[in-house]
Amino acid sequence: MTLAIYNMKCGKSPGPNNIHPELIKNLGASGLKWLAAFFSTSMRLNLLPKIWRKANIIAILKLGKDAKVPKRYRPIYLLCVPFKIVERVILSRITPYVEKCLLDFQAGFCAGRSTIDQVLQLCSTIEDGFQLKQKTAVELLI
Repeated sequence: MTLAIYNMKCGKSPGPNNIHPELIKNLGASGLKWLAAFFSTSMRLNLLPKIWRKANIIAILKLGKDAKVPKRYRPIYLLCVPFKIVERVILSRITPYVEKCLLDFQAGFCAGRSTIDQVLQLCSTIEDGFQLKQKTAVELLI
């Protein structure tokens, strides 16, 4: 939990509970101990505070777009900072187990991998087949 708090970015907008990242980053030892106990109890009981399930939504105008057209805005969801900490803690705990189950060519939602990697792998495979005068087939799952 301490690492998740340490890696939080300051200056970010708070969620519906109005708790800023700076508040949590500057908690003392007893505050952090209480927060850890609260998170542990919440996870053990499988309960989250109702406010953590809400978000403040703000609309940001896309660059160079007409402000009069609603489609030119993108929504930004401001989540509660304590909930973000819990998410990061859970992610750090399950990642080692999940990564063992993924196939080598899995790229979506994997740290350090992207769809660009997939495209480059496909192009490389096609090029290798072309150089060897072989046919290359592709199956795309949608």
